[in-house]
Amino acid sequence: MGGVAAARSTMEHIADAADQEIKSIWDDAQRADGPPKFLDEIAAESSLLRREQYLARTTEQEVAVQPKNDVAVPTLAERIETEHQAVLTAAQKGLTHALKAGQLLMDAKGTVAHGEWAGWVEANCSFSLRT
Repeated sequence: MGGVAAARSTMEHIADAADQEIKSIWDDAQRADGPPKFLDEIAAESSLLRREQYLARTTEQEVAVQPKNDVAVPTLAERIETEHQAVLTAAQKGLTHALKAGQLLMDAKGTVAHGEWAGWVEANCSFSLRT
């Protein structure tokens, strides 16, 4: 599998996993108190991954074009691939941490008395309820 095809496959795998995790949390939240606001941000991350997949497909032909300076192509291509893989890894890690934080927030909310959640978040977190 070529570099572009492998990257596209990796992006599709990450996006599919993110979609499944979002659906799972969403379903759990629907059974509880309703969906937490952070799911909107996670869905946006998933959309960005889907956009990356689209861009990878539409630029595949451009990658196949050989530039005039063939000597620098392998090194440049390797650097591009390395940076692209770093982006995918960072996106996956970011999404994983967002999901874990969201689950912990849902767990914490279950321990707080009705009407005291905003105060708990303000006293214990470095972000607001809107984050």
